[in-house]
Amino acid sequence: MQKIKIIEAIKIIDDFKKSPKNYISSINLDKKIPYFSVVKTEQYFFEQLLKLNDQQKLAIDDLSARLDRVNKQIVNKIQKNIQLKKDGLSLRLMPINRVGIYIPKQMPSSAYTFLSAANAAGVNNIVLFVAQDSSGDIDPLTIYIAKKYKSHIIGGPARIAFPTLAFGTEEVEKCDLICGPCGDNLNLLKNLCGLIGSVAVDMSSGASDLTIISDKEEYWEQIFYDLLSQLEHGKDSTSQLIIVGDNAKVSFDNCQYKYRLMETQVIDIVYVKESSYAIDIVCKKSPETLEVFSDDIEKYEKCYKSCGLVYFNTSSTLGDYGVIGRGCADPTGGCANGQSGISPFKFLKIVPVVTDINMTSKHIDAAISLAQYENLLAHKKALNNIKS
Repeated sequence: MQKIKIIEAIKIIDDFKKSPKNYISSINLDKKIPYFSVVKTEQYFFEQLLKLNDQQKLAIDDLSARLDRVNKQIVNKIQKNIQLKKDGLSLRLMPINRVGIYIPKQMPSSAYTFLSAANAAGVNNIVLFVAQDSSGDIDPLTIYIAKKYKSHIIGGPARIAFPTLAFGTEEVEKCDLICGPCGDNLNLLKNLCGLIGSVAVDMSSGASDLTIISDKEEYWEQIFYDLLSQLEHGKDSTSQLIIVGDNAKVSFDNCQYKYRLMETQVIDIVYVKESSYAIDIVCKKSPETLEVFSDDIEKYEKCYKSCGLVYFNTSSTLGDYGVIGRGCADPTGGCANGQSGISPFKFLKIVPVVTDINMTSKHIDAAISLAQYENLLAHKKALNNIKS
């Protein structure tokens, strides 16, 4: 799909809402795929699962178990009920009721990243929308994961994923939260569906990006493959290498990987004299993922708050598959300054519960004064009634 504008995204949503079945059919006919419902049969799932071998399933079992263990540890350390007895207030952390998750075609690592986090948070009602391939099928390994986490599986053209999850159809109930990894186009659709459909959206996303800082005179081979691996996340993904200091620059200039990186013509290579310049670049860019190759872990700490995930002297590909106990879905689209990546926290909401409040006349009088200022007269009367 070419880059779409807001007006085009709204038209997609309108066309879908008028007749989901007709809209899905028109997309598939354009791609010469016979129309079928987004809701698949158990027989279809059975036939798709037969395509898998034991090694593929074992890999999923091992990596998802690693994620499950870490996510459950995170949740177990969270205080679910925070009591502020003196102020008559408690805060309850409660799982979101119904979550809809979009997964791109043939991206099972994204599926267990999201499902593990939602499962650890205690979400019991999960709908997984899997993007179909060029034949109209959905990935068997992603089906295996969905079955493993007991989530409801649907699938079809990628562009109708978020409309389906946000508005529902005759066969699919609308969700309370829609989420999933996506590029700029689907991110626009996701946010518009959330706004128009009155459902929550997990986070703004977009093109995936990696920045690597290195002030060392080694690791160039690892850095080379990490930069290239980032570009495999999508056509709009970007990689950047920041080389700090003269010694690192000389070492890089004399290694074979400099010229191989330059041949790609898409990887940005920057030389800076001092670490402070590298920190400024990272803070302005706010990358999804940062790798730092240095002997001083504290030197670059000021820029960590602007990143989704930070790797120190190791490869970010470990996170892409959950080897580190974290999954691949982190902030994208330059939004890491203001949001975190996918974790159980994304699927928990805070519900304040007010009981007996330890209040004084001074506080009520202050509230009455403010209600008067805002010209909210019913508020004023309600507060006066409490006072009396």
